Amino acid sequence: MTIILILTAVSLGIFAFQTAAAFLFGREQAGTSDSGRDWPMVSILKPMKSLDDEFRANLHSFMVLDYPRYEIVFGIDEPDDACAREARGLQARYPAVPQKVVVTGSEKRQNPKIATLVPMAEHAAGGLLWISDANTRVAPGVLKSLVREHLVS
Repeated sequence: MTIILILTAVSLGIFAFQTAAAFLFGREQAGTSDSGRDWPMVSILKPMKSLDDEFRANLHSFMVLDYPRYEIVFGIDEPDDACAREARGLQARYPAVPQKVVVTGSEKRQNPKIATLVPMAEHAAGGLLWISDANTRVAPGVLKSLVREHLVS
């Protein structure tokens, strides 16, 4: 019962964070200056299960974020599946963006997404985590908006 409550809380947390990201997307903050700000390191966790529609374009949007300190941690089931090949291709195309590929296995699990996110989080270097599915596309300024909002709250 405790595990179910924990997993439910984590799932609700993920939902709340993604809802906040959608709300803050493109939002202007009048009077906020970013010059001289010490931006915290952010780890973007991207669990990948299959090649979704516009997969490459979605992932590309995370490689060109207007944010000084972030990494992307890809979570895949098997080291030789199509998602793994795409992740390795991104590492070659965008060497300036720190990226890690974490193989989480494909055994049956009660909650596969949470079972994938736990080892990904263990490999994350950032003090802040952003969980984003592979079928998500963002504008370059979205991460800066999210972190700015976090820093003032």
